[in-house]
Amino acid sequence: MKVNGSFILLGLDEKPLLRQEGQGKSLKEVPLTVGFVISSILSGEKVKQFTPLKALALAKRFFKETETEVDEGDFSSLREMIDQNERWTPLVLGRVLEHLIDVKGEEDKPEKKK
Repeated sequence: MKVNGSFILLGLDEKPLLRQEGQGKSLKEVPLTVGFVISSILSGEKVKQFTPLKALALAKRFFKETETEVDEGDFSSLREMIDQNERWTPLVLGRVLEHLIDVKGEEDKPEKKK
């Protein structure tokens, strides 16, 4: 299934959540995305769901790609990893999980016949 890493996470007010990027005078606020959160979890701490090399490979894909293809096993491991994460707030993690659930729901829907 394809996870949209560029999906922008929204706050409770339905406005985009923002993160800071750059430094000094080039510091700017950019929207927080599913791909950024997942890649930061995978690259920022050792997670029991993936070997270090697998975590690095997935982190690179989520960081660079707009859509990341994930198989069923990795999808389940990603959900478990996000559920157990303590680095991000429940709001951010909940929004990422909502997106993953939506992606999984789309995969389970039968295709429309033409």
